[in-house]
Amino acid sequence: MVSFKKLGLISALVMLSGCVVESGTTTYPSVRPQPLPTACPYNYAPVCGQRNGVQKTMPNACTANAQGYRIVARGECGSRPGHGWGNNDGRPNQSHRPRPPRPPHVNPGRPSNIACTREFNPVCAISGRDKRSFPNSCEARRAGYRPVSAGQC
Repeated sequence: MVSFKKLGLISALVMLSGCVVESGTTTYPSVRPQPLPTACPYNYAPVCGQRNGVQKTMPNACTANAQGYRIVARGECGSRPGHGWGNNDGRPNQSHRPRPPRPPHVNPGRPSNIACTREFNPVCAISGRDKRSFPNSCEARRAGYRPVSAGQC
């Protein structure tokens, strides 16, 4: 017959053999959550962004933020580090900014059937003596008006 002392010792050994000692460090790789993709507009309003000490001209602030750049200046990045402006007269460097093409078949004063985007960038336009506001310059040209200033009339 087995004594209660031996039975207690055997049961204690069985219970302790199932224990595992854990250290404070883990060997699992840390998983960082990935940011969700950001949908940015295609408008061209250049900014100078900086990431890891490298400056890069980005097409707009949304694109710069989505790619992890910190905006350091409006306009294109200058040749001098940290400057962000292309010249010393306070205006952004316009030398590399693409100019939107004017469709060759649009004549001011005559309505046209060109296709325009739905962006809201209001302009004041004229046709003869008539002044009118349009949601963007393309819409103004399509209606036969010539854009004269940014913003509403």
